[in-house]
Amino acid sequence: MLCTAFGLYFRTECALPGGMPAREGVTPDVEIVFGVPRPWAETVAWGPYRVRDADLFEFVMPDVARYTIVDRNRVIITPVDGADVAPIGEMLVATVLPSLLWARGEVVLHASAIARQDRDVGLLFMGASGSGKSTRLQRAVGRGARAIADDSVRLHIRDGAVIASGLPGGFFARPHDMTDRRTLIPVPLNQQLEEFPVRTVLMLEMDAKAARRLTGLEALAGLLRHRHRPRILKLLGTEANFIGTIGEIATRLRAVTVGARKDSLCAY
Repeated sequence: MLCTAFGLYFRTECALPGGMPAREGVTPDVEIVFGVPRPWAETVAWGPYRVRDADLFEFVMPDVARYTIVDRNRVIITPVDGADVAPIGEMLVATVLPSLLWARGEVVLHASAIARQDRDVGLLFMGASGSGKSTRLQRAVGRGARAIADDSVRLHIRDGAVIASGLPGGFFARPHDMTDRRTLIPVPLNQQLEEFPVRTVLMLEMDAKAARRLTGLEALAGLLRHRHRPRILKLLGTEANFIGTIGEIATRLRAVTVGARKDSLCAY
């Protein structure tokens, strides 16, 4: 299976929830396979992570699978016997791919991204889990907006613009209430964007009383606070490497805090 996600091409044996079909003939950037990696010794271990260096580390999800990242371009999935297929793909996109992107030198933030029909640049929704990122994406897509990413967004600068990419093929939502399992809601193909420039980020804060513009160090701190899977940066010893890049991204975005429970699409 060949698909695109986070602005990269993937050849994968595992379903990639939210991945966008890729055209035939492209050269894959990353390969995802099922198998068993060669034995190796870590230099550091922390919770579910084992690390030798940026070219060899892994994440273990109990009762699901072990994911070994090799040479920053290959993921080997070793499922637990009897594990359900769905959680294997869900953990792949929720944790493993963001970790892989950090190892490749990319910036990954905990955010969703859309492009409205009446705007030539996109919009980011950034916030903690449960703040409403996917809900706003779902509402926007229902109004005709195009999806760029849900939950995790890769940001990079190209020709002076901040370019967002992610998994535009769907978003995870609970169909009824918070006790239900999150399921993937597909996005129509004509509303999926492989990548798109973004200019505004709405930071969803539970205690925000009114919209407030963030600039300078406040904007930078907001982006740093919402890095996705930042633990891997500590393990790889690369936290400091991204300060300059994230700072440059912060200067190019219009950052605004808004209440997490408010629908702010009309205002922005």
